[in-house]
Amino acid sequence: MKKRYMILSFFVAVIIIVAFVALRKEKVLVDTTTPDRLTTVEQTTDTFLVEWSSDTMDRGNHDLESHEHGNLVVSSNIPALQRGMIVYYEIIPKFLQENPNLESPTLGRIVGLPGETVEIKKGKVYIDGQRLDAFYGEATKFGMNKEQWYAQENKRPQTKEQEKQTKAYYNLAMSKVTVEEGTAFVLVDAWWRGSDSRNFGLIPMETVKGIVLGYEEL
Repeated sequence: MKKRYMILSFFVAVIIIVAFVALRKEKVLVDTTTPDRLTTVEQTTDTFLVEWSSDTMDRGNHDLESHEHGNLVVSSNIPALQRGMIVYYEIIPKFLQENPNLESPTLGRIVGLPGETVEIKKGKVYIDGQRLDAFYGEATKFGMNKEQWYAQENKRPQTKEQEKQTKAYYNLAMSKVTVEEGTAFVLVDAWWRGSDSRNFGLIPMETVKGIVLGYEEL
């Protein structure tokens, strides 16, 4: 009888542990459609060229910078915005007045869509409580996420203060924001190098001038 009781207790304990782990398992929102690199595209009557020189979208390959890859082809034919799209948009005037060194129009990637909540915890983006599993869904430096940065054999030398800043960056947090109708939440790819919805809030859809399709064919 005692042996049966012990076996039963063991199975109950296992069930409780499995249930606990299942409840704690992080829910993930996966983006499998957004390409991590742009390609060259043909121009059409709906497109225009943008010469881009900022490194705010750099992920270690001077991504989107015209001096490396050519001018950007931007379409003024704006479809329903989707997560992962790179948009060319005007910064709201009030923020631009307070930060006159910023360039406008500028670039950002659509991360949060109307009706969703966006939050950043420990350097990772969460959409409606689900971690965004995408190359643009976490803090990176020179294209490296936290694990890749600290796994480098020959890391860039840093002072104690720089190392402190790096640690804080990879653990960046932002309180939950609800995306209102007619707006979007955007982030630059290199969070540490640019301004986006973390700084000036949601962008109105009417400020979007176009969608980046790729690089100009030369």
